[in-house]
Order: sequence, then C-alpha cells, then structure tokens
Amino acid sequence: MSLGFAFATTQWQVIALFVIYGVFYAIDEAQSKAFIADIELDRRASAIGVYNFVTGMIHSLIAGFCWSWRVSPRPFCCCAHRTWGWP
Repeated sequence: MSLGFAFATTQWQVIALFVIYGVFYAIDEAQSKAFIADIELDRRASAIGVYNFVTGMIHSLIAGFCWSWRVSPRPFCCCAHRTWGWP
C-alpha cells in the first residue's frame, strides 16, 4: 500500500489509498494491541505504549533518513519493502 503512495499522481488515487490504508490500519492495530495485551497481563497499557514508541521511532527514523537522503518516493518504497519482509 505504501508503494501506491509513491506512484499516486492524482488526488483521487491518494484519497482511495488513504481509505484503504485506514481500513487496513484499523484491523491491524486492533490485532496488535490484543496480542500484546494477552502477553503482558499485569501492565497492559505500559506494554502497548512501549510497543508503539519503539515501532514509531524506528519507522520515523528510517523515513526521515530516506527523505533527507533524496526527496522522492523513497520513504514509501522503503516502507513497502519492510512491510513485505524483503531483506
């Protein structure tokens, strides 16, 4: 999906991708929080907060590095690369 943002050229394409991404994010986020809550029984909120902090920082640093390296669709391509699990 991130790869779609890299190549979207019109406004309707960006809007459609945001709608699709919103539905995906709603499903994925709920599953992640439920999984973390099942693992950590005593401090669920802290565990979810730490998970969101760590993943957010890692992704923000990667996107910021890619954006400052070349102002291009590179951050979106990098995100798509990591999402698909390619080495």
